[in-house]
Formats: sequence, C-alpha cells, structure tokens
Amino acid sequence: VSHPALFGLMSRYMHAAHAPGAALNPAARLLQESVAALSPPGTDPARLRITALQAWSLVHGLAVLILGGQIPHD
Repeated sequence: VSHPALFGLMSRYMHAAHAPGAALNPAARLLQESVAALSPPGTDPARLRITALQAWSLVHGLAVLILGGQIPHD
C-alpha cells in the first residue's frame, strides 16, 4: 500500500506460475510449497496449482481494491 507503483510494476511482469511445468519465481515457489504443506498427503498436483492460484488471486485482488481506494487498508 505504501508503494503502489512498485506493486503495479511487480504484478505486471510476473510469469504465469499456475501453468504445469512453469518455472517458478521464489515467491510463487514458496506459495506452492506452503499450499502443498497445508494440503492432505497425496493431493493431486493440479489441485495444488489451482489452490495456489486461488490464493494468489485473492491477495492480488484485495491489494488492487486497497490501492484503488475501493476499500480501506486499515
């Protein structure tokens, strides 16, 4: 929230981490590893990718709404 231009720059140039076999940046790797650690053993890898994408989308959407002034950030 303190640096909206930096958020815009970072989110504009992120690689699609949800595609099977995609090279992950460190943040996307951490997210996918965290989702896997919190999921039941044997969870389908496709389900893990979808769950990670859903989590990323939720946080990204919230950040966009806060930066756009649609909701307060406190």
